[in-house]
Amino acid sequence: LEKETGVEVRDVRPSSAKTVATMPTMDVGAAGLDAAIVHPTDGAPMVLVPSGPFRMGTDEGDPDEGPEHEVLLSAYYIDVYPVTNARFAQFLNETKTQQDDAGHLYVAIGDDTAIRQAGGLYVVQDGFEDHPASHVSWFGAEAYCLWSGKRLPTEAEWEKAARGTDRRAYPWGNDEPPTSPAAGMKRCNANGVAIATTPVDQFPDGASPAGCYDMAGNVLEWCADWFQSGYYARSPQKDPTGPPAGTDRVCRGGCFHYDAWSVRVTYRVNMDPAHLIQPTGFRCVMSA
Repeated sequence: LEKETGVEVRDVRPSSAKTVATMPTMDVGAAGLDAAIVHPTDGAPMVLVPSGPFRMGTDEGDPDEGPEHEVLLSAYYIDVYPVTNARFAQFLNETKTQQDDAGHLYVAIGDDTAIRQAGGLYVVQDGFEDHPASHVSWFGAEAYCLWSGKRLPTEAEWEKAARGTDRRAYPWGNDEPPTSPAAGMKRCNANGVAIATTPVDQFPDGASPAGCYDMAGNVLEWCADWFQSGYYARSPQKDPTGPPAGTDRVCRGGCFHYDAWSVRVTYRVNMDPAHLIQPTGFRCVMSA
């Protein structure tokens, strides 16, 4: 992680956890917050997105991507990578269930999925441990966040981590991802690069300004917000959390079978929160 983000990493897990060596604290700004940490529950590396404004949305995309507007966010930590199959299987095994009290399934499980059941445990197909958890419902993503002591990002938090403060179209800049697999493998898993998911650390040249991987392509990522077209025109400027109610939740980032237009950082997808068919995954955040 230090090589990938350029900052020292502080391990905040308990000493009894399986861990790497604890790194010195690196302060960021007057708040004295660590620039990068390892989360104590799931061991996921996280990076700090400092407080401050950014431009959200665009007037040059689909109608529901605008209007472009300024948003002020408090500081937060966000996972460097989407939650992997290995981490999601750990969550299922520790909670010993794959659905909530209302019967909402957390993830599609079967012989044709990466996560399966064997010997009373949830296991990951060999070779897919570091791929992003896929075909996860919003309820499954939310349950994982509650188990780990984190939460799903708001749309605004997701977008700021993906694009930074310079209004870029993609996590790496404004150039479209190439269609050639040989060239595209260093940017993102989309636009014809692959026909299925890839490991979450596969695209170092596609990292966002915050240092996050896979914020374009691979799997769609659930956000906390309800979806509502036109919401941007009336959303609060500081720490918006989306409409108070709705029928669909927001997904961001696109997935491996999307084209270049659909993996832009402002592109929005609305989806039934119980949906398990599309390659949907997620990453977590927590307030700093």
